[in-house]
Amino acid sequence: MTCIRFALLGSGFIGQVHAASLARHERTVLAMVADADPERAKALASRYGARAVTVAEAINSDAIDAVLIASSTPSHAALLEAAARAGKAVYCEKPIDLSLARARQVVEKVLPLGVPVTVGFNRRFDASHQQLRREIEAGAIGQIELVQMVCRASVMPPLEYLRSSGGQMRDQAIHFFDLLRFLTGDEVTTVAALGVRWRWRKLPNSTMSIPLLSCCGCAAARWRSWTTPGAPATATMSALACLARRG
Repeated sequence: MTCIRFALLGSGFIGQVHAASLARHERTVLAMVADADPERAKALASRYGARAVTVAEAINSDAIDAVLIASSTPSHAALLEAAARAGKAVYCEKPIDLSLARARQVVEKVLPLGVPVTVGFNRRFDASHQQLRREIEAGAIGQIELVQMVCRASVMPPLEYLRSSGGQMRDQAIHFFDLLRFLTGDEVTTVAALGVRWRWRKLPNSTMSIPLLSCCGCAAARWRSWTTPGAPATATMSALACLARRG
């Protein structure tokens, strides 16, 4: 069985999650780790028997098949372009960039290169979400009229991560925009948002409520908080409910 040799760029909050997944999967090998903080890269690399290297070494190495970008959001676009130019397959954490124009520019540059690239919208691959989509497609619950999504983090990410993340809308809500499109097969046409920023925490919009409307008239309500307690201690909790009309 051929294993895909990965270089991980970024060894912070989400980088450590990806490192564990790459080390655990039978078809992937975590070969290299790079980070703006060399000591942090060394610590994570040593945990999984990988090598700590510079970003340039990781991207240009012939011993690497794919690059996983898990660095801070402002660095995603440039790293994605560089890895694709080097002929590497790329998994890039979302978003590509906080600027829509810059994200589109990256797509225009990378598409002609013909390398495999995916952005980290992982919720649609969750087994329970895939089962729900099959039920919806089979008509088991009727025509969807309302989707309600609730997500609470079990542990608040580090402030360093949150301050460069782009806030709830661009860092977390986009997961649920993608999930709504995946489940309903429809496109969102209208979005509104109400955000709360706790001054004492110095966080960008730590709690948000987001109503949406799709092309076919399906309404959705999405609520997300970084700071609300009560989620399971081991994972992020996502609750999704669909109200459907039969006939």
